[in-house]
Amino acid sequence: MLMVEFQPEFVIYNAGTDIMKGDPLSGLNITENGVIARDELVFQSALDLNIPICMVLSGGYQKINAHCIAASIQNLTKYLNTKSSNELLSKK
Repeated sequence: MLMVEFQPEFVIYNAGTDIMKGDPLSGLNITENGVIARDELVFQSALDLNIPICMVLSGGYQKINAHCIAASIQNLTKYLNTKSSNELLSKK
């Protein structure tokens, strides 16, 4: 994995949704679940290596992408809260 090889001190993650199915510019065909899985993978990779991460949004300015963006952020929030709770419980 590139993060292991490169060992960055900080990750700025450009989480664009122009990769989604139906985007007129990209020609790619990624589903909403694919975007959510991609975001989880990037966050998990950074967290596993204790690398601070900043997620920015860009690309994919179709109205239909708004739900996907919101769903991904909600998923990451739940994921991070669960991870934090589990870490606290394991330290007891």
